[in-house]
Amino acid sequence: MSRSGDKRNPARSLRAQFDDEFGATSQGGAVLVEQVMRRLGVRRLLQQSLPARSETSEYSSAEIGYAVLAGLLCGGEGFRCAEKLREDTLFARVFGLEERVGEEATVWRAMCEMAGLDKRKFRDTYEPAGPALTRLDMFGRTKLPARHRRVVCSQPEAMRDANREQFAGALACLAVKGAKVVGASVLRVGPFIVVHGDGTDLEVRGRCFDAARVNHEGNCSLRQLLVRCGPIHCAQDILPGASDEGLNIPRLLSQAADTVIDKVKGSRRVLALLDAAYCEKAVVDELNRLNWLYVICANQNRLALEQQATQLASWEWKSQGPDVGRGWSESQVSTFRYMPEGWTQPQTVIVRRWREVDDLPGHWHYAFLYTNLAKEDLEGDKVRQYGYAAYLWMLYSTKQGHENHFKPLLSDLGGHHPPSGRLGATQAFAFFTAMAANIHAVLAYKVVDHTERGIRPWRTRRDYFSIAGRVVMQAGRVLMVTLAGANLSDMRKRLWQSAFATAGRL
Repeated sequence: MSRSGDKRNPARSLRAQFDDEFGATSQGGAVLVEQVMRRLGVRRLLQQSLPARSETSEYSSAEIGYAVLAGLLCGGEGFRCAEKLREDTLFARVFGLEERVGEEATVWRAMCEMAGLDKRKFRDTYEPAGPALTRLDMFGRTKLPARHRRVVCSQPEAMRDANREQFAGALACLAVKGAKVVGASVLRVGPFIVVHGDGTDLEVRGRCFDAARVNHEGNCSLRQLLVRCGPIHCAQDILPGASDEGLNIPRLLSQAADTVIDKVKGSRRVLALLDAAYCEKAVVDELNRLNWLYVICANQNRLALEQQATQLASWEWKSQGPDVGRGWSESQVSTFRYMPEGWTQPQTVIVRRWREVDDLPGHWHYAFLYTNLAKEDLEGDKVRQYGYAAYLWMLYSTKQGHENHFKPLLSDLGGHHPPSGRLGATQAFAFFTAMAANIHAVLAYKVVDHTERGIRPWRTRRDYFSIAGRVVMQAGRVLMVTLAGANLSDMRKRLWQSAFATAGRL
């Protein structure tokens, strides 16, 4: 029989109380991300780059922006992202904000102002809701009907061009710093600096989003376009839903080239990886103007390309054998030249065909790529080992890894949920989300131990930030954060200390 004092026995009862003399924050480990932001010069960048607010505003653009970035990186979402800092003054002190953290409504007003949107009066924003039937809530109580409903503008209230340029400049400046810190090894594949452009639909619910449109899946959404170099976000924009990706991406490619890529690529050539949505003349013309190499999925021209592929002789195909993981019993690759209708330059087409395990004999599936890569542009040993066409398909397959860089932005930093019905406010907030993703990219690919490389924001918060700590301002304005380490494993403490030391050397 166990003794009454045996530690294996659970407590018979529980008690809890507050000690007003004891102060600590549960997010003491977040001093790590503050160190990264300091070394990247984020505060000064915001002061120099963001659109200024009116002189009567209680909080400056830089104060709002810094609180938003800190809040996003530490788990906040939307305009409430900085609420954790407001509720925990020691947590705010870690980021040098003290009492300078705006509430949700203040952040919303700041985003509208920095986007160049005019203030809307109540009578311009709401209209009488009209008569409604009496309803009950889930407890049987009478629900009072809404007296007003939101007025949605017929045209999206987009960010002003001048304000967008300032935000784009801030994002580009941080992207250049981040790209140089993480190094070329993170940005390249083989001898190429890789640029990936892509779009995503941001689904919205309700009727308050002025730029929401029905997409091809029948859902109301906005559309976000992004251009990345490795994990670094170089240029982005939020557009009305169902906007054409192929028509809008050239502007972002040009912007990314001028403000980021040309400053970080060095002597390396740039390789753009794009999916079928960008198999457009305007996109290819812009890539040629930039003197970039490209590999673009051409499946949207499948009908014409398949007709030409079926005319290739058997000796023009190179067998690659089966692929059990994909369910292929046989696969082959080949190349040919093709002039798309209305284009000015013929394209090199890389074609792959395969049979699935249950396919009838003679039936092939096809997929196509356009490229301007010549054999001379590729690594000679790779071409000799795999063949020109097969190696290009291998290069294109790395696009999946670049698409995974959407996950931190959309899932972990809340970018998938537009915070405002006014397009301009959402556009402004999206720039902060992209900047937060760049700060985390530095942490994930340069600061943490190599065994943690590519760590997601949610896990960074769990393993590195969620450590209780005391925060004290010492002599000489040295902020001392003492973390509670008695119950942490030696491994976790070692990883955190190594990351903090590395952040201090950025």
